[in-house]
Amino acid sequence: MKLLLKFIVCIAVFTTALNSCKKTSIFDEQGNLENDSEFNAKNIKTWYYKTFENSAEGKLTGTDKKYPVWKNGIYYKFSNFEVFEFPLIKNRKETSVPSNLSLADKKRVTESSLIKIRFVKDKEGKITVIEVNYIPEIQYLRNNNYDISNVAMGKANSDFTGKMILKKWSGELINKFFYRNGEFKGKIKDNNFATSRENSTTSSQGSCADGQEEVCIMIEECDVYPDGLWTNCQDLGIEEGSCTCEGIPDETTNPCLNLPAELCNCEQIGTCGGGGQGGGGSSNNVLVMSVTETINPNFPCLKDAFNSVTSSLLTNCINQLYQDTYVGTNKIHNLEVTTVPNLFAPNGDEVESKSRVKDNEINTYEIALNSNFGHDFTEEFWSSVILHELVHSFIQKNNLNFTPTAQFTNAHEIMLTKWVNRIKEALMEIYPGMTENDALCLSINGMSDILKMDVTNTFKNDMILFMEQHYNQNATTLGSTATAYKSGTKGTICN
Repeated sequence: MKLLLKFIVCIAVFTTALNSCKKTSIFDEQGNLENDSEFNAKNIKTWYYKTFENSAEGKLTGTDKKYPVWKNGIYYKFSNFEVFEFPLIKNRKETSVPSNLSLADKKRVTESSLIKIRFVKDKEGKITVIEVNYIPEIQYLRNNNYDISNVAMGKANSDFTGKMILKKWSGELINKFFYRNGEFKGKIKDNNFATSRENSTTSSQGSCADGQEEVCIMIEECDVYPDGLWTNCQDLGIEEGSCTCEGIPDETTNPCLNLPAELCNCEQIGTCGGGGQGGGGSSNNVLVMSVTETINPNFPCLKDAFNSVTSSLLTNCINQLYQDTYVGTNKIHNLEVTTVPNLFAPNGDEVESKSRVKDNEINTYEIALNSNFGHDFTEEFWSSVILHELVHSFIQKNNLNFTPTAQFTNAHEIMLTKWVNRIKEALMEIYPGMTENDALCLSINGMSDILKMDVTNTFKNDMILFMEQHYNQNATTLGSTATAYKSGTKGTICN
């Protein structure tokens, strides 16, 4: 009988032990928190060291040393997300400050701005890690006695006024937003085109367009340690070459007015298109492609030229590519067209336009038209400029080199050899009265930098020979035609 009782007791103990061992981890197989695991500081800290630090993204810190401080965490819910923010210490702190502040105020903003690590848990238990920088407006900072240590985006009764910059753990920019009195007012857009100064560390009056402000990066470096301590901080001042122009959001409009709520919420929290999934898996990013034209209304000729080039009534090749790439039913990229002053080529020459793939937004292409020339030239000339930049976008975004091999590498070489006739055809459709020769010259004019290369340069000689043999044009005819359409001797002069 005693033997039977011992056996029963042993079975009971074994069963209890088995049941208690069924779930020994708060994580699922992908390393994410189980849905029934509490999203608290203890579990987040365990997840950070057990899963995130060992993930591919967790190791992408570059040269930065940065460590979470597991005290004074702030928890909040935002839409369908649970969020925890903790202080983050870094050996290098970069703070974007308005260049018109006094040096003393620049330092105050730099010293008071916050860097935090944000953990965002979605409804499936996936955690996204985001680096957040809260940069206060100077008046808000003064009103709070130069202490904003308790600021967090979703905190109840938040009255934060300033910039919130979101980055991936690797340091790659996700987005920059502006808040006033705790309310989201919109995105802050870089306009680096407007900066014509080399290695600028001081303000340049008038270098930014209306609706923009010049900002510079202040640097502070410290010794930091994994236990959350930091010492020997040094103010290094403004980073050389960092001053640029930022677009100021229009605070009179609702930035989420034309966006699905899901997109607006995930953009603000940082999980749309950024912030890696440390535990594996990927987020379903929502992308809304669009054309954003913000040409200054003081330059109607530039607006008319853009509208003429992009009219949906046209049938030329470039227009069809524009419709398919940026505004068609299968559009795959964003386009932003704006006006800024002071656009310069690398050789120092002021130019009519520049374009590029937008920094940290690979789905967006930017075209900037130089507002210094906004009342100069003719509509026809501006149309040729816009067509030229659109072709740049097709080459860079769609890889449409129209060549069977990668034998062409220079963008203007590609244009000169494969795109000139397409630009010419577009100009002749837009302006039926323009002669074929004039359209041809305006089409080539944008590649005239090729003619300015060293006379001994083999590439330059080959391109000049190609131009003469295929288009029967030379530098003299190009120059005289471009001058005629710039001066108004031909075409419709801009007012």
